[in-house]
Amino acid sequence: MTPYNIAVLLFVFGTLALGIFALVRRKDPVCRAFLIFGVLMAAWGTCYSLVISDLTNDEQALLCVRLAHVFAVISPAAWLHFVLAFVDKAATKFNSRFILGSYAYGVLFTPVTFLPQFISHVRPIENFSHYAEHGPLYHLFSIQYLIIAGYGCFVVIKTFTGMKGAIRNRTIALVLATLIGFIGTGVTFLPVYGLPFPYQAMLILPLYPFVMAWALHPVK
Repeated sequence: MTPYNIAVLLFVFGTLALGIFALVRRKDPVCRAFLIFGVLMAAWGTCYSLVISDLTNDEQALLCVRLAHVFAVISPAAWLHFVLAFVDKAATKFNSRFILGSYAYGVLFTPVTFLPQFISHVRPIENFSHYAEHGPLYHLFSIQYLIIAGYGCFVVIKTFTGMKGAIRNRTIALVLATLIGFIGTGVTFLPVYGLPFPYQAMLILPLYPFVMAWALHPVK
């Protein structure tokens, strides 16, 4: 185990534990959506941590990276579902359809993650023995991620301007946690495209569930 494996596992299982705890306390659509996101992150993180460990051979690492992407292609929809529910915008006609369409796209796309045109093979990079080498279909996942993340951030920022008091403070925590998550997981895209990989950024990921706990704290 390396510090990077540990950081990823602390992030994903901390997020899952927070989702379970929050749902037990609140039992509302926000926490239900966050728990879905936590389950997907835990599955992704388990597979991804095996890929970047020295515990797998090339064949096993290729299987793990493809399995990781099974959950990764659905997780943007779950994240969008959560943040729109958080700012009370998930029930609008357009947003509800956007969420449903995002889930449908992710689920229908999962078989593609096992094709060599999505991830062709694994190769060593810097401090890691295995990392994904993308195929032409991988760009569809990257585009999906950018569209969903961009739209979710747009809605949160737009809604934030009219917020006051405790809900505004909780939304600040949501934005901070999201920033940690985007930085810590976003860097994992870079080596897939042959870009410099500041892998040290993954070490901030364990902060995510602690900051998000502030965001999910019930407003009194």
